[in-house]
Amino acid sequence: MQQLQSAPENQQESPQLPAQASPTITYLSPEERSKAALERSKAALERLRILAEENAALSQMEAAIQEKRKAQLKLEQQIMERRRQIDAEYQAYQEKQRARREQEERTRLSEERRRSEEERRNLEREHARLEEERCRLRKRQIRRAAEEQWETSLQQPKGGIEDGWFSTKIKAD
Repeated sequence: MQQLQSAPENQQESPQLPAQASPTITYLSPEERSKAALERSKAALERLRILAEENAALSQMEAAIQEKRKAQLKLEQQIMERRRQIDAEYQAYQEKQRARREQEERTRLSEERRRSEEERRNLEREHARLEEERCRLRKRQIRRAAEEQWETSLQQPKGGIEDGWFSTKIKAD
């Protein structure tokens, strides 16, 4: 096989000549040129096949990345939706708790009012009973005072209206 130093494609395939060797210009026969062109075409096809495989692999990786991004976005949307649900549930829980506390407070106040009213009625009954007792005691005191005065007047000589018996009797009644 003859080598042509000026052809760039042959320079890649041919080994480096030693520094002492003088370059020679050789011409290839048509058959050798066809064979060399066929070899270059095969090498170019192999490079294209490798590039196509790499491109397909990159496309698959890119598609996988896109799928992962879609899945991640979907997951993030689900997370956001779940957060909204949790927030809504928490708000509902807080509202229920507030309503329950308010109801408990109303119940407590109602119970306090009922007890207070009952205590007031008891105090009024006690006051009325004490008032009746005071009146009875007062009547007894008046009756005793009248009886004592009556007894005292019986022990004194009876005269008439002037001795005070009549006036005492009227006062006691």
